[in-house]
Amino acid sequence: MNLQAADLVINLDLPWNPAVLEQRIGRAHRHGQLNPVHVVNLIAQGTIEERMLDTLAAKRNVFGSVFGNEDSPTAISFRDSGQGLLKRLDEMLGAEIKPVVELEPVAEAVVAPKPTLRAFADLLVARFPGRILLVRKAPSGDGVFVVVDHEPAELRGKIESLASEYFVEALPGFHLMEQEGYRAFVALAGKVVERAAPEDEVYRAPALPAAADTRAELEKRWQRAREGFEFAAKRAQLADVVLRGGFPEETLRPLRDALGWALSSHLALVSDRDPNAELPAARVIQAELVEPGHFSTELAARCSQARELTAPPTTEDAPPLSTKSAEQLLATVRAAIAAGQQRVVEQGL
Repeated sequence: MNLQAADLVINLDLPWNPAVLEQRIGRAHRHGQLNPVHVVNLIAQGTIEERMLDTLAAKRNVFGSVFGNEDSPTAISFRDSGQGLLKRLDEMLGAEIKPVVELEPVAEAVVAPKPTLRAFADLLVARFPGRILLVRKAPSGDGVFVVVDHEPAELRGKIESLASEYFVEALPGFHLMEQEGYRAFVALAGKVVERAAPEDEVYRAPALPAAADTRAELEKRWQRAREGFEFAAKRAQLADVVLRGGFPEETLRPLRDALGWALSSHLALVSDRDPNAELPAARVIQAELVEPGHFSTELAARCSQARELTAPPTTEDAPPLSTKSAEQLLATVRAAIAAGQQRVVEQGL
């Protein structure tokens, strides 16, 4: 706070910055002022304002000594200001000035890293999380095998587009297939794959175990599945004979057995297990058949309904099974058997 008259400036409070104080005085000592300007700083003894007055005086002396003016002091006293400011002045005024040589930057040629199959595999895994199971060089030629969890046709265009951006000069040919197709290839061309170098396989997901099936082992597993479908068809035929005899309620047991053989035979095509009449868990069907695309969602829903309707009744007053319902159940079981037999044919057995 300050009070100003034509030639008098009274400072009731002092700022820490001497430039602010000089600005106050300068407003009264403006251009054209003919009278002398008197400045009065009102401070109380023993207060912080008294210390501020010494600090302001020290700052003015430093400024005048460094930059020079008519009122430059010949000696500076810092009292309680410490030695920090003296040290900084010494560094500013007494330090040796070293020439700084600035060199014109020379642009370095940036060499792009050579595309590698391993780096491209990392790119695929990051772009399609959970879908990529295997990336490896083909046993012969410049092709690349990419094994996906299901529906390779869905990813073909996206993977080829990504490859054309990454492999600018030489684009390899890509062979996309699902897990079972790749296992069949390994079984049929086992020796060719065995002779391939280990480094040819650049990525293998934990969900895809190491290929250990020989052709004989794979054919044996497929043969068990084929026999399971045949037995399921015989049980379905028995249910058809009973139904034609006019006993729809008596078809429940053979229909349930046929459904168990059909579903477990489907699982035998994709995993090492023996077909039997016991119905697999619904979550197993979903995880190993429906999600990978081996079994349609619509047929899985129909089989789930057949599982419930063929189960033994829990109450004595449960209504008997009608002929129409028994015919629908029989059609569902036969559709599941036919889908499995078609897969066996596609596998070459």
